[in-house]
Order: sequence, then C-alpha cells, then structure tokens
Amino acid sequence: MAKNLVELPRLVVLCFFFTMAFYPIVTPNVEWAYVWGYCCAAAFACSGLAYCASIALSPLKVRDTRMNIAHSIMRQEKDV
Repeated sequence: MAKNLVELPRLVVLCFFFTMAFYPIVTPNVEWAYVWGYCCAAAFACSGLAYCASIALSPLKVRDTRMNIAHSIMRQEKDV
C-alpha cells in the first residue's frame, strides 16, 4: 500500500508531461483535463497490474508473459 502511495505523485507527473506532448499532436475533441485524467487512470491501473504480476509470477514467467503480450498485439495489428 505504501509503495502505491509513493508512486502516485510520480504517475501524475509522468502523465502530465505525456499529455502535454500528446494532446497538441492528436487534438482530440475532449478537453485537456479529460485526456490527462484518462492517462492517469490508465497508468494507475497498469502499475497495479504490474505489481500483481511481479508478486504472483517468477521473473522468467513475467518476461515470457510480456513477450507473449507483445507478440499477440503485433500479430493483431498485422491481421487488421
């Protein structure tokens, strides 16, 4: 729990800078604050999943899982 609380300011700052660079390029139809909020929510969800994976799986299994996910995403992009 404490590690998650320590990571929150870092996630917020990283999302802020990502949104500052991404928003002018894409120019979505929503306000900047919504994009920043979505980015923060996604980063928080991903960080929690990463912590769970690192606790539940051995390092070799985590590496294999990341490779399988990357392979499946690349394969789906090819199929489209």
